[in-house]
Amino acid sequence: MGISLQQIQQSIQALEHGKEMEKTEMFKGFEIKEIEEHQKNYAEEVRQTYPNDLVTQSEQRTSQYTAQIGKELEKKQMIFTSYCNSYESRPS
Repeated sequence: MGISLQQIQQSIQALEHGKEMEKTEMFKGFEIKEIEEHQKNYAEEVRQTYPNDLVTQSEQRTSQYTAQIGKELEKKQMIFTSYCNSYESRPS
């Protein structure tokens, strides 16, 4: 996925130190369009690195559950947003 450890650390630090962070920035990398863009950007490199049949098999497998993953990520995003909102509203 496109999410990086740095993004996670930034989110945690923002929450711990009471700093504002755009919700869209917190979830960058979890969006299906980001995943698809990442796949497109690195498709040629992957095909040069790994056997073509293995890449094709992987693409077929992942294309079948992209929509399902999208729904799951949306659900997790809503849970995380709810957590962030409750964290922000808790007494100091």
